[in-house]
Amino acid sequence: MTEKINNVFIRRIAREKPNKVREFRDHVLRGFIVRQQPSGFISYYAITFKGSSRRGNRRQQKIRIGEHPSVGPSEARKAAEELIAKARLESLPIEKERERWPLSRFLTEHYLSWVDQHLKDPAGQKGQLRRFSDWNNLYLDEIDRLLVENWRNKRLASGTSPGTVNRNVVVIRAVLSKAVEWEFLERHPLEGLKRLKVDRGTEPRMLTDDERTKLFDALEVRDKLLREERENANQWRQERGYHLLPSLPNYGDHLTPIVLTAYYTGMRRGEVFSLMWSDIEMDSSTLVVRAENAKTSQTRKIPVSEKLTEVMQNWREQNSNVTGYVFPGKYGARLDNIQKSWNGLRKNYGLERVRFKDLRSDFGSRLANNGVDLAVTQRLLGHSSPVVTMRYYVSIQDQTMRDAITAAT
Repeated sequence: MTEKINNVFIRRIAREKPNKVREFRDHVLRGFIVRQQPSGFISYYAITFKGSSRRGNRRQQKIRIGEHPSVGPSEARKAAEELIAKARLESLPIEKERERWPLSRFLTEHYLSWVDQHLKDPAGQKGQLRRFSDWNNLYLDEIDRLLVENWRNKRLASGTSPGTVNRNVVVIRAVLSKAVEWEFLERHPLEGLKRLKVDRGTEPRMLTDDERTKLFDALEVRDKLLREERENANQWRQERGYHLLPSLPNYGDHLTPIVLTAYYTGMRRGEVFSLMWSDIEMDSSTLVVRAENAKTSQTRKIPVSEKLTEVMQNWREQNSNVTGYVFPGKYGARLDNIQKSWNGLRKNYGLERVRFKDLRSDFGSRLANNGVDLAVTQRLLGHSSPVVTMRYYVSIQDQTMRDAITAAT
């Protein structure tokens, strides 16, 4: 029964002696009740709830406030209000205050270790993050859209392409996304930031015949110089009774076989760095790009040409350890970059316009211009869609299009 629990109501029921226990609920304050025994004894109670029925942990508790006439109805009502309110507040998900983290601390203590464990090319991600080193002392929640907009404008003004700027921003967005996921931030501060518009009409970069000739000649000359340096060094060491360094019968170092592997297969740089000797099947002239090393996480097989087979055989002959990485880094670990040697080659031999990733698009373009079906090119490059293959990795030569028009007329 619901009643208006006040002095008038209490005086009325106090004159009665019911046959059994009865309870009256206040019609205004939910959870405030009066309980009367057959003897006429009257008590005040508050019904409180803790937890959530949705989560399955809702609990009800009946708390005795006092009895009549020691406690009046107005005092009991006030006490019930406080008890009910306290229980409700304890059930609410009170959000704890978040500690503010500087970007550098978040990267060092959390994000970079995650990158090492989960990304296929952690060195590439870390290299991109160095572009934001000026932000290291900023708190995560201070990296907002205005800051990024100003940063993008400066990059564009310096001549950086919109596509490159977009790729830079993707990295810092990924960092902040992890900060939200790991509850260092309540919301993503770059939410709603739009990518810069990129001209999709420009064709992928394809090496010119002159650049292709220069590249092969430069690799050959560089290897010759490195071999001569090694021979002179060993002659000097031999005269003094020092231990001789390994000879270099084929290549000066790993740069030439790495470049030629990318040129003849179209593999991504990270895929080349991750290549193991066990991935190369000399008998069947194929190599395997394993799923864990591929950008699309899909295993693919690439036929090895005669020229690349010769390169691999020469490189294998030059190295004693043929059980780990094909192109090992320091102490046999995975190689993470060739910037010094590659940039030196470009600078010293007039190849400044040639980027390492151009070897991949040049491979795709050579296939397309030699009549290879797009589906085959897509599969060799390891793309999930032919649209990606055509947009980013295939440049159609004018002569190819002229031949196509001639064939159609």
